Amino acid sequence: MNRAPPPKEPVTVERVAEWMLEELILRDGFLSEDVATIEIVRLFGGDFCGQDADGSFFITQPLRDAFERLALLSPRRILWDDAARAWRLGALPADPYR
Repeated sequence: MNRAPPPKEPVTVERVAEWMLEELILRDGFLSEDVATIEIVRLFGGDFCGQDADGSFFITQPLRDAFERLALLSPRRILWDDAARAWRLGALPADPYR
């Protein structure tokens, strides 16, 4: 007897933000918005990205907000590099117990 596959859970903005943080770490602390948008659309669909008049893709504000909230919980600082249009991992904070 064939069974229907279990229904997929809806993708939340929080899940996509988690993916972004994972990618930032896997990509040696650098994640460009261009790469992120291409991969987000491919993996999660187009609900989390938009396209401007020039045809450039961007990450929607709700996803940016979710990523920023998640970044605040990270032990490493996450910085936006305006010139590169990318997120970078900052240095680890100094150990206060040394």
